[in-house]
Amino acid sequence: MKQEVIAAIVMCVMGAGLLFVPAYKIWSVTEKWKTIDGKGPSKSYVIITRIIGIIFMLLAATMVGAQDLTHYKRVTTPRMVPIRQECIFSESSRRLA
Repeated sequence: MKQEVIAAIVMCVMGAGLLFVPAYKIWSVTEKWKTIDGKGPSKSYVIITRIIGIIFMLLAATMVGAQDLTHYKRVTTPRMVPIRQECIFSESSRRLA
């Protein structure tokens, strides 16, 4: 359970970074070396970066929420009731007779 929570925290931090860090700083680290003129990030790059940040934060919230649901499911699951086998054998013996 700790691994999932740590992964959710890391994803949340990454998503917040993509949302709140200026797009030019992200672009200068990841994409600037690929261009010849290096003018700056396009509008579509900024929009896609923000959308990916939102998706990361939603996935992190979903991972934490799924952990809570599985915990409650384990606590509230009813126990199985054993079947009385003498009833099964008595029915089969009546049919044979």
